[in-house]
Amino acid sequence: MNNFKNDEDIFILFAHASYQLNEGFKTHNLKYKSKQVYTYDDLKSNIDKADILCVSGLWDNNLIDLAKNLKYIQLTGVGYNDFDLEKLKSRGIKLSNAVGLNRIVVAEHTMSLILSLSRFLHIARDNQNKKYWAPFISNPAERQAEINGKTAVIFGLGDIGNTIAKFCKNFGMKVIGVKRNTNVKLDNVDKLVHTSEFQNIVKEADYLIISSSLNNETEGIINKKIFEKMKPESYLVNVARGGCVNEPDLINALDNNLIKGAALDHLSTEPLDQNNPLWEYENVIITPHSAGETPNYETVVPEIIIENIKRLKSKNNELLHKVI
Repeated sequence: MNNFKNDEDIFILFAHASYQLNEGFKTHNLKYKSKQVYTYDDLKSNIDKADILCVSGLWDNNLIDLAKNLKYIQLTGVGYNDFDLEKLKSRGIKLSNAVGLNRIVVAEHTMSLILSLSRFLHIARDNQNKKYWAPFISNPAERQAEINGKTAVIFGLGDIGNTIAKFCKNFGMKVIGVKRNTNVKLDNVDKLVHTSEFQNIVKEADYLIISSSLNNETEGIINKKIFEKMKPESYLVNVARGGCVNEPDLINALDNNLIKGAALDHLSTEPLDQNNPLWEYENVIITPHSAGETPNYETVVPEIIIENIKRLKSKNNELLHKVI
């Protein structure tokens, strides 16, 4: 922040379609100028004045050329696959995410999805809307089940994945983790395998949980080959990016009973296209990218920004949650 003589010169632009981040920032009563925008068009119109941008969902890389004064971008979440990192580096723009902010709530959401699938809560709600009292189920294999003793295979053991593993263990599940670096000790993982063994280990999963980032290695990693190795009574739970799952292959797996069902928090498009077949499956739960929803954004994200401004002003480039 060497270009700023006074705090009053720093302009922070908050861009989010819903969260009132500037309101949370203002509670700190600092001298920095700030503004909130809620649409892409307003972001585009104001980004040329911004020294700092806090953004989620409204970003595209065309904005980089308009951001003449931008020094630092703060994300409200973890994923940064939408950002052209090389172009940001070439412009000297720093990028930080908010890793850890929503790890608890995403893990809780994951367990909610697992419990809903096992206890047929989504079907019960559908029946409630139809005023239908479902009878007891004669066939043991078709009944609601317990998750105690079941196996969760977790692909992606970062901050969120490790918290999911802890919660699964608290429910008495066996946990198998899939990770590139297996030279680590993880307290809540019964077995840790390298990503190269992923296709073989999925056959043990009662619940295959995806909590990885989206990158060149993970895009479409849940595909036909994976579904063909899964047990027909197993479930897919995706709280990562929709791009990790090959949707046509998932639809084929559901149509051919390769898996018992799925719970999906993120899909190919947001909002999900109304013509997407996944809306129609009784054994699929869809949540609208809400796994990370928490009341803490307006509190925690401004605190990260304030600390990182202090570091930049003192020429300390090691920002909190630094990406580049």
